[in-house]
Amino acid sequence: MSDSEKRLNKEGLLEHLNIQWREYIDDLFHLRPGEKYVYLADRSYKSTQALLACICAYWAEASYAVDLMIADPGAEKFYTSNGGHPLAEQVTSVLLKDFPRHNDGLRKEFIRWLEVMITVVKKLSEENLQRDGIYNYISDITLVRYDELRVKKDN
Repeated sequence: MSDSEKRLNKEGLLEHLNIQWREYIDDLFHLRPGEKYVYLADRSYKSTQALLACICAYWAEASYAVDLMIADPGAEKFYTSNGGHPLAEQVTSVLLKDFPRHNDGLRKEFIRWLEVMITVVKKLSEENLQRDGIYNYISDITLVRYDELRVKKDN
């Protein structure tokens, strides 16, 4: 990896998780009902519960996948080349069944999984984080998903 490549280091990734995702959940819950409906419909989700279950499922899979990629570098090809997230759909269906339906429960469950993801990143050495497969996977889970799902703030 050349010095000219712009990559998030561990500190930057943790800042992204701690600040941007925490702001995201606050912004999401402060939308008015009509705004929330439009926001969810634009992203093809039927409910806030379904949206948050999907995000949490990505993080649940990431916590498993990153450990697997560190233990078995061959697993990087599986996770980074197939383009999908093999467990996320399964985890989403489990979370949707058991996910709290009231707002405080949704927020707490989201924060719980955010803390899991922060713990996963904290456990990574800088060397492991910068391995292509792991970096790409985590950036997809955290940065790309955030860009896709972020709530646009009124200026």
